[in-house]
Amino acid sequence: MKKSILIFILCFNLLPAYHDSGIHIDGGQTIYAQPIPCPPPPTGGSSGGFWKSVGDFFVGIGNAIGGFFQSIWDWFNQSPQTDPTTGETYGSEGLLTWDPPYAPDPFYDAGGGFFDPSSDPFFTQYNDFFSQYYDASGIQLNPFVTPPTCATSVVFKESASQSYGFDDYTDNLIPWKSVESNKMDPVKVEITPAALYSNVFFKSLNMTTAQVGFYNAQSSPYELNLFAEYLTSPLLVEVQANCESVDGTNLAKINVAVYPIVQRYVLVTCVNSAASGNYLGYTSTDVTDATIENYLRNQSYNQGVVNWTVVRQVTGPIDFDENQDGRLETGTYLTSEQLKIKQLLGNAAYDANLFLVNNPSLTTSNGQTAPSVKISFVYPDITPDITQTIAHELGHAAFNLPDIYSGGDTNNFMWYSGTFGVKFRKGQWDIMHQ
Repeated sequence: MKKSILIFILCFNLLPAYHDSGIHIDGGQTIYAQPIPCPPPPTGGSSGGFWKSVGDFFVGIGNAIGGFFQSIWDWFNQSPQTDPTTGETYGSEGLLTWDPPYAPDPFYDAGGGFFDPSSDPFFTQYNDFFSQYYDASGIQLNPFVTPPTCATSVVFKESASQSYGFDDYTDNLIPWKSVESNKMDPVKVEITPAALYSNVFFKSLNMTTAQVGFYNAQSSPYELNLFAEYLTSPLLVEVQANCESVDGTNLAKINVAVYPIVQRYVLVTCVNSAASGNYLGYTSTDVTDATIENYLRNQSYNQGVVNWTVVRQVTGPIDFDENQDGRLETGTYLTSEQLKIKQLLGNAAYDANLFLVNNPSLTTSNGQTAPSVKISFVYPDITPDITQTIAHELGHAAFNLPDIYSGGDTNNFMWYSGTFGVKFRKGQWDIMHQ
């Protein structure tokens, strides 16, 4: 018969408020630490104890000294039991005949039954951590190497509550974040494993320009607030996520672009075609000032720290339809009909002139702009996303941003082939501030 050794130790807390820990020894004399509960022995013994059979040894844990000798007596005299995992039955005629199968066996639950630690919510909650350092039974893979205190991954991502821009397209390893001078804006930080969030510390390489809200993460994911100092010209700052201290091993970086606010004004005119003789003219579809202004301020140009103000020009019907076909002639820009609207309603004092006109003769384009004269036409009756089209055309008129035809940045406002995107990138932010 194989000899077994019975060891009784007090339960102690490996992970406070979640689990007690036991120590067991296998046949190869390897010591493992187990983040597992401390239930009572399989039969009898003191309440709250823990028993685990492994290899040629059996280690018991009792958390009540008063049950020490009772546990010995119960252990010597327990009846045969069957392991539901292996189907093996092993008896108890005393210490020398107790020969449980080799680890990993299931743990015992509080009622003396078998317990699978993977069913414990604790293991589910911290699965990303334990899957790297513990096997499926919760046994530490290498007990002689302390699990690392540094996160294996820290990623800066766009916050749903941000007021300015985020660009992880220009550089997908080190993203860009825009913040207005003398303002604050958050960035989302995802830390893996999440259990190690408190060991991630943040550091700005220029504290006089951009500061971080907390020096270490308070959760994962975490909203890190970035505070920008007052500036009169753009400035770039690197913010780091480091391990265990602000000067620890670098885990991730984000570049913060601090910009003073840029103010732009757009003159908006809804242009209706005037009746003449037998020609009845037509009415164009209008877009409210509030709709345009909200989109420009909060869903598009805020990314580049630009504030737009809409000025409305109200006018009567305009006699621009030279051939009275009920359409605005479009194609080669600017056509004679478009030039007539510009001459009658254009105002060079504004950063951009936006004309809303229905019935373009060519329906292959939702809008057109002449950057040199800051004139944009948008055709509301054929445009599925009117505010995106306005943002696109004003990019041409106010900042001379070029169309993007290739390269794959399909989510860019200036993407030309197909539906416009909803992002401005770091290079475009810079152009807006030139």
